[in-house]
Amino acid sequence: MIDSIRKREKMPIVLDLNKVDFERNIQEGEIWQQDAVFEFNQRLEKTIKQAKKHKDNEGNNPTIIHDAIFIGGARGTGKTVFLQNIKGFWKKYKDENDLDVKAHFCDSIDPTLLVDHDNFANVIIAHLYNEVETYLESKQCNAVNEDSFYQSLRVVSKSLGKRENLDDDLSGLDRVIKYRSGIQLVKHFDSYINECRKILGVDAIVLPIDDIDMALARAYDVLDIVRRLLGCPKIIPIITGDLELYEPIIENRFTKDEDDKSNEIIGSQKAEQLTQEYLKKVIPHHNRISLEPIDRLLPGMIIYDFGDTEKREPLSYKDYITKFISCLFGPLNSEERSCDWPMPDSAREVTQLVRDFSPSELKKENRAELWQRYIVWARLKQNSVAYSNAVTALQIENSKVKENNDYITLNELHSFNPILQMNDLTPKWQGKPFFAEQVSDKLNADNELVKRMSQHFEEFKNKKIYRSMPIIEHFYGKFKLTSESITDENIQETTSKGKDQDSRNDKRMLLDIFTYNNYYDLTLKTQRQIFFSRAYELLAISLLNFDFKLEVENKDYLDKRVHHWNSILKDLFSRTPFYTVPALFPTKAFNIGPEEELTDEEEIKLVSNITIRELSSDIAAWEVKYLSNLEYYKNDSLMPIIYSVFNKSFTQLRLLKDRIQKNASDKYENETLTDLALRFKYIVINAFATFMKPSPVVLQNVAFTSNLNLIRNFGEHRRYSPPLRDNVGYFFNFTESKSSEPFIEINDDLKDDIKPKALLLQAIANHPIFKLLESEEFKNGVFYVLPQKNKIISPIANDISESVLENTKITELNIEPIQLDEFKIFQEKLKRRKKLNISDHRLMFGVDEEDINAWDEDAKVKNKQLVIARAEFICELLNINFDGRITQVKFFNENLQSI
Repeated sequence: MIDSIRKREKMPIVLDLNKVDFERNIQEGEIWQQDAVFEFNQRLEKTIKQAKKHKDNEGNNPTIIHDAIFIGGARGTGKTVFLQNIKGFWKKYKDENDLDVKAHFCDSIDPTLLVDHDNFANVIIAHLYNEVETYLESKQCNAVNEDSFYQSLRVVSKSLGKRENLDDDLSGLDRVIKYRSGIQLVKHFDSYINECRKILGVDAIVLPIDDIDMALARAYDVLDIVRRLLGCPKIIPIITGDLELYEPIIENRFTKDEDDKSNEIIGSQKAEQLTQEYLKKVIPHHNRISLEPIDRLLPGMIIYDFGDTEKREPLSYKDYITKFISCLFGPLNSEERSCDWPMPDSAREVTQLVRDFSPSELKKENRAELWQRYIVWARLKQNSVAYSNAVTALQIENSKVKENNDYITLNELHSFNPILQMNDLTPKWQGKPFFAEQVSDKLNADNELVKRMSQHFEEFKNKKIYRSMPIIEHFYGKFKLTSESITDENIQETTSKGKDQDSRNDKRMLLDIFTYNNYYDLTLKTQRQIFFSRAYELLAISLLNFDFKLEVENKDYLDKRVHHWNSILKDLFSRTPFYTVPALFPTKAFNIGPEEELTDEEEIKLVSNITIRELSSDIAAWEVKYLSNLEYYKNDSLMPIIYSVFNKSFTQLRLLKDRIQKNASDKYENETLTDLALRFKYIVINAFATFMKPSPVVLQNVAFTSNLNLIRNFGEHRRYSPPLRDNVGYFFNFTESKSSEPFIEINDDLKDDIKPKALLLQAIANHPIFKLLESEEFKNGVFYVLPQKNKIISPIANDISESVLENTKITELNIEPIQLDEFKIFQEKLKRRKKLNISDHRLMFGVDEEDINAWDEDAKVKNKQLVIARAEFICELLNINFDGRITQVKFFNENLQSI
């Protein structure tokens, strides 16, 4: 027999979506448990032949044989479907093997449907009676046996006794045994079965009993009826269930006293032994058939989608799952468990999954319904991350059907906003404690400022979120720009006539994208903190709000896109960077503790209109240029990789901040804002490559080097950086001739399924926020992060004499030259990195507000030129910039700029 099983060829398993669940008479190819079917038929053949031999051995003492066949498996493995189709399995097997035996298959009995004090023995007798009555009504039988049948029914019913005469404290057959002879009952039941068999004209009656283990309160009583009453060789019980559930039910019955459940009458070890012996008797080992786990069956499964039977193409389960994952996770490659999802654990769940997410459903343009179903699936599987992913993707999909000017930002999305997750009332099955993950040893123990910020998280101490999130961006003492660093660069936004500058200002754009200072501070003064959240959100929303229906040839449409992005960026730049401490606590004031006093004269506008204007135009142009690169992936399917990159990148950025904070004065003393922005660029691009490249990938950090020559020169950096060389370089054809634009040419050797990922990475790597960093004026770095203590303020300081300063005299306006001791005070302040105050600015121009107000209207322009020339000459002697440093101060802006 074993050899015949081994030699059998298995047919593919078919899941036909046109057919309803639990359909009877399934076709051979639709049988999932083919080995179990074969084994069942052989067991049943042997048992029916055994019953046939005993047919003529009827006597006063009935034969007791425990011949129940057990179909075992965990919940959802398909036991009920199997049980409903055993008649068809047997018929095919019997015909193929030309067997001379007959069996009647009863409808299955479900013990979970027993109510109140239903006695399972009564249920079995009534069930058999219904089977015979139905057969008699069909007039296909010889009525000569009817009287004998009804007589045996009366006798066996009388043997069970009347319910009202039984002790209510006893249950099941124990009441019968107390007042009636058990031997007589078994004998009469045996006769009743024999009469049933005669009318039905068979050798044995097959009685399927489903889900005994699910009838928890009655399970033992039902199983004991099988042991005591169904030991007749002419009736063959087919039982389904999970032995792991049977065992504790029976063991509990042996352990506890029936009259006092709290009284343990035998030890647990002895009860366990008795349980095993009891099960061996009721369900013999040789009659136990185990359904195979679903993971062994799926490799051989073929799916037929809904639709016209003649036109449907078969799809293997493996290919189906590939399509399913691609639909949900877009270009993700499963690296670092990025594509983990709650897979089906049983045949029932596989069927539910494929029906809810059929191959045709996965191709639909409108994916809102798909994500609604995935939310239901996540709830069914109680998977927190899957739920958060589905809610977030549904938010993105729903944003498309709103007003034309609607858009989505990361702050609105469930996966990216811990507050939204905390306030979601859906159970957080694998919820993560937000406080414990944010305020932990992950933070730099030496960073007092971070520790101070962490105190604000106390209000989240008992709050949970759906998924692990990176450490939020804190205020870091070294990650800010001093006003000297800003004013040393020419970022003025107005002309000498007080009008807005109309030319592009890359430095100002850099400042707006990577710094922020509109938060509450206890000192009432704020400094520009360096955050990466805004830059990442700009990249992310460019992908999530990308318009796949872009009309490239329609200029009016393109102008609308520029206007659309202008609206988005105005909103984005008006808000706090989304994943920062001030965003999490928008109404709280922070004690940042500035190292030096800030003066009003040196403040600049929060956000430049030039930045919004130029960046809107750049992103709209980027959409046009990379339309063909981005058409392969839907917006919502990009969300998982955007989150994975966010999690990975911000974890690495936090480590980078800790590293620079600790070694600032030693290894990173010349770090500039452009260097930090370049590090951000390499980290993000490498993270995207890591999550799209086939294995293996290099997991080494990509931007921790303190060598600024490498950071500022990508061509050199990629040579010494394995992640850039192997991860990013996998997608691009890096050559010396393309060192200035390394992401222009995609590798020609990529497989067809990888090319869309390469095109996506190309669009990302050439995003305007990254192209900005290729500006020629950034090549040596701008905006020093740390004070340049060793910087020589005035190399000719010792050579300045009163005769040189005589050139600052303005005879036409009776302005005396600046005195040498006054000039030396300027020098000393600048050497000590102190700011020039408004009195210093008056002295530099040689006039005050009253002097300017007294100027004749006709002479104002000429007088302005004279005092500016004086100030420019003094700045030249001090070796500081006049434009940017002096033109941005309050005195100049309020008194001279408008002239």
